[in-house]
Amino acid sequence: MKALRAILTVTSLVGACLHSGGPAQADALADLASAAAGKEPVLWYESGTPAQIGKVISAFNAKYPDIKVEFVQDTAGNTIASKIIQESQTGNPTASFITTGAQQLGPLLERSLLAEVDWRALGIDVALTPKPYAAAVAASMFIGLRNSVAVTADKAPTTWEEFTDPEWSGRIGTWVRAPGFSTLAVDLGRDQVKSLLEKLVQLNPFLYQSPNMVAQQLAAGEIDVGIGFYHTSLPAIAAGAPVEIIFLDPIPINTIWAAVIKSGRNVEGAQVLAAWLTSAEGAMVYETATGRGNPLVPGTQAQRVSADKRLVEWPLDQLATYRDIDAEYSKILSAK
Repeated sequence: MKALRAILTVTSLVGACLHSGGPAQADALADLASAAAGKEPVLWYESGTPAQIGKVISAFNAKYPDIKVEFVQDTAGNTIASKIIQESQTGNPTASFITTGAQQLGPLLERSLLAEVDWRALGIDVALTPKPYAAAVAASMFIGLRNSVAVTADKAPTTWEEFTDPEWSGRIGTWVRAPGFSTLAVDLGRDQVKSLLEKLVQLNPFLYQSPNMVAQQLAAGEIDVGIGFYHTSLPAIAAGAPVEIIFLDPIPINTIWAAVIKSGRNVEGAQVLAAWLTSAEGAMVYETATGRGNPLVPGTQAQRVSADKRLVEWPLDQLATYRDIDAEYSKILSAK
């Protein structure tokens, strides 16, 4: 049986992903908020920009004004784990709260640096919390793209296989890193996706150092089709660029996980922040600020556009397999 973390439908989401919101959960959050108010600020590490996360913190403080939050940007989010490990080993202050991808959680989990939280006691549904050390805050959705002037809808590729057609030789671009393809392997299989990547490399694709550049260069006309992320495509579309999103089947997602660091100086505030970010209010604020929405929370744009789609992702307890595949696929891309 394939190891899918999620094949989601709107009917399963509507009932499963709302906060419970009962008196016991409200009391638990109130107790944590009271304890957090007398402590140092919650130190939050994540990859968003100060302007983006500043908006999130302002909205959080409108509800919890006594919990102070300080943000530290980790550009691209690739060094969060190593930073926390180093700070913990040297006894220096470190984050209480992080929002990051599964690959960054692995090293922290291996060193027992992640706190186990009773998410249910905070009113967070199990659909968002497959493990006691992680809660789903948002997700990056891997999608196809086309320049709507250069490629009409009837000529556009509509499957993963069609994006590797020789027709797109020298006309396609994607991110130089492979996490989207590595996640696709959970559904299509390791060998099949490897074959797709090898065909893609033969097309002499443009490989960009930032996923943001895929939609940007599509808009500029450097490429006619691309493979990228939903949220990084939205700014170009909002600016009126001729960029169209193609939702393929399935849609690989890379969840942005919230986690609490044991040695942080305000773990109570970190738990309150996690609970708020997984609520409908917090999820929509985070999506509006960063572009990354939570497809598991009704009311978000990410949920609306993906409600009738198959979303697939490696389970957290199969992170080692995902890492191994990602390393293999990254070598294929880097050899281009």
